Amino acid sequence: MERKLYKIDKIKEAIQNGKKLILSADKNTLENLPKGNWIAGTIPYFMDKNGGVKNTQQIFVDDFTNSTKDFNIKTYDINTIKNIISDSYENGFTILIIPAASEILKSFALNSFDYENIFKNPIVGYVAGFDLESGQTTAYTFNGKTKEQNNKKAVALHFELPETKIAQVEIINIFSPDHSKPKIQFFENSFVQKYCLVNGKKEVFADYIKQNNINIKLPLIQIQNGAIINKSIMQINSDNETEFYAPLFKGIDYFFAEKIEDYENKLKIETLKTENSNIHYSCNCILNYLYGNLEGKKLNITGATTFGEIAYQLLNQTQIYLNIKDI
Repeated sequence: MERKLYKIDKIKEAIQNGKKLILSADKNTLENLPKGNWIAGTIPYFMDKNGGVKNTQQIFVDDFTNSTKDFNIKTYDINTIKNIISDSYENGFTILIIPAASEILKSFALNSFDYENIFKNPIVGYVAGFDLESGQTTAYTFNGKTKEQNNKKAVALHFELPETKIAQVEIINIFSPDHSKPKIQFFENSFVQKYCLVNGKKEVFADYIKQNNINIKLPLIQIQNGAIINKSIMQINSDNETEFYAPLFKGIDYFFAEKIEDYENKLKIETLKTENSNIHYSCNCILNYLYGNLEGKKLNITGATTFGEIAYQLLNQTQIYLNIKDI
């Protein structure tokens, strides 16, 4: 099946035909699907073939029926998520969906790099969310085998690949660190930060942001094994603490990102670079959707628009995708 939105009847037919699917849709829509070889997360935002759209009636599909061999669906709680690597195949990859604002998301984000053999196989996926305009604040994952829906547990679909194939994760990040700005470090591993070191001087991070008129749509950036990793700001709370969409880690050097003049165009340019890629799965961040004003706008890659992206770890303000290549 093509990577796009479909009406529910088409998805029911695909499930009944035994297809192996990753689904993304509104909770009420997902509840009406039959049991089968699928997992899903709640999200109403998408980059469809015709452009960015909020859609609560249709379902976005990533179909792995013809590109994979065996598969296994697993549900994980906060105590078992560390087993996600040992549950995977010798040669394959895993699609993982975690509900937003859950304890298991916090645990995964803080600890995934400590899981044994974390880089054995690609782990990609997303953070399930909800309609930001509905007043709803709970996200859900669905295990299609059991029809279990849960706002506290993650769900994964482990895929096995033929011996002649290999999966590869790529990250699209439109940001670069602004090295003309001070280096910032923090004192604890946490999603919420109060104090920091700015070029070695202790400050309240929220005060530093305010005093320097920093646009909080710009993420902090960490360079990790050559990759640019964003840490996006959610808000400054009533205790003058800064809340992030992904955790920051103590002792790591962070820099604010350079300003981007044309957010939407930068996204278009970067996704166009994937034109000859064999993309089997992708998702984009809701922050890119909102800050880039992508409703009704087209990008070169379709997919769910999510509350966080997973590529071995929790990411923000990025687009991730998975290629399946010949060895």
